[in-house]
Amino acid sequence: MTQSLSRWHITPNASNDQAYPILSQDPVWNSFALADLEPPLRNYSQFAMASQDESNAHAICLILRHPIIGQVLSPFGREEGVAAILKHVSLPEYPLIQAQEIHIPLLQNYYQPETTWKSMVRMAITSNSLSSLSPVPHRPVKQLTVSDIPALKKLYAQHPELDFVHFQLKTGSIEKPI
Repeated sequence: MTQSLSRWHITPNASNDQAYPILSQDPVWNSFALADLEPPLRNYSQFAMASQDESNAHAICLILRHPIIGQVLSPFGREEGVAAILKHVSLPEYPLIQAQEIHIPLLQNYYQPETTWKSMVRMAITSNSLSSLSPVPHRPVKQLTVSDIPALKKLYAQHPELDFVHFQLKTGSIEKPI
C-alpha cells in the first residue's frame, strides 16, 4: 500500500526490487541495509520508502527488529523524504541509529541519545579507489601486546569519538572479562 504525505508517497514495506535501486546509490554507506535484503535478516527488516512522482527523489529507512541483534534504524536519501517516512511509520523505541549527519536533526525530533551523538567512520575500498601499489620493501609485522596499551591510549585520546578496548589485547574478545 502506498500513501501520500505532503507530496511524498510512502511505501511502508518496500519490496527488494523497490529498495535495492535506492540503496545501491551508495553501497558503502548502505552496506548493512543491502545485506539485510537477503535471508535470514530480510525476515526482520522493514524498508520504508518515500518517493515523489514529479521528480526522481527518493528516501528509504531500514528498520531492523531482530530478537538477538536488536533494533536498528538507518535512513538514507533526501531529507524531506526521510522526514516523511519518520512521520508515517511505527518507529522502534530504542534503536541503534546509523545515520548520516544530514539526517541527525530529523532524528532528534524522535530520539534523544543517552550520551552525545557519536560519529561513525566507515571505511571501504571500492573498484574506483583500488589501485596498484608501488612495490615497497618488506616490513615485519609486530603483534600488539599489553605493553602497547599506553601508546594506544595516547593515540585514541586524539580521537575521542573512537573507542579503544584495552582488554582485547589480553583476551582477543570485545567482551569485558568478568
